[in-house]
Amino acid sequence: MEDFNFDDDVFTASSERKIIPLITDYQAKDETDGWFQDLGDPRQLMLEKLGPVQFKHAVEHDYLHGRYQQSLDKALLYIDIVETEDQCKVMNTREMVEIAIHCAARLEDWDQLKQLLDRKQTTYEVGSLLVKGRFYPMCGRSAEAISCLVEYSKQRKRDYNVWRLMSDACMMDYSSRPTTGKTMVLHLAHLAIVRAIRIMTSFNWRMDIPAVKQRYQKEKTCLDQKRDKIEQQGGSVDLFVDWIKSADEKDRCSVGLDDYSWQDTMWMYRDWAAHLNDTGAPLDDDEEEGGQAVKNM
Repeated sequence: MEDFNFDDDVFTASSERKIIPLITDYQAKDETDGWFQDLGDPRQLMLEKLGPVQFKHAVEHDYLHGRYQQSLDKALLYIDIVETEDQCKVMNTREMVEIAIHCAARLEDWDQLKQLLDRKQTTYEVGSLLVKGRFYPMCGRSAEAISCLVEYSKQRKRDYNVWRLMSDACMMDYSSRPTTGKTMVLHLAHLAIVRAIRIMTSFNWRMDIPAVKQRYQKEKTCLDQKRDKIEQQGGSVDLFVDWIKSADEKDRCSVGLDDYSWQDTMWMYRDWAAHLNDTGAPLDDDEEEGGQAVKNM
């Protein structure tokens, strides 16, 4: 057997450990309250590697603390720098635009809100449709909101919140109208909230989990209250269905839907009709064809 002739202390000797002194006065930058608030020269900051992140933190910090005007001013400056400074590496301002939209709405700065909503998008984001659908009605543009929400719903078919927003948009439009007897938009609002409730209650909610059950009850109560309020004002999905079954595009003006896209209105009806079977109600042949058309879109 080969003898390796190891020294006796080779397996017992230990190297002397060096004690590394702790730097007690170090404080992590990210944990320092408000470290991002001092922007210095914003245009120069936006050219630094982490400058846009610091700028974004400052905008969000103001918003979360209710300083909406300061947040809006910074957000608009951020957007302007990105669009005018060739050396800035930021390509997409969508998130900052959406923060600015929320600020303008909080401040009731409707002119600024309109400008932000009408900005041309450089990238296509489905979420932007939802933002426009929520805020267009505040500018008196409920019909445009419906168009955005319909397009969103075509791509996110199981989102009941988008139907709630459709109902809200119709109700804001109805509330802003003089009393003229043109209540079809009220009936359309009822259709939308009924559809929202149907989608929401068709989910397989885990009621054995307390937090999930609580959320279900909260959401259901909110939707039911909206439906009840619409019904108290005379809204009826049945009246809308009776009208649209025999109507065509030129009939919109006579019922106060002249601002609404006929294609959007028909899509809402067909999507509602296509899912009547969710509750066991039968569809007639024409409605079956409409439902199939929705599925093929």
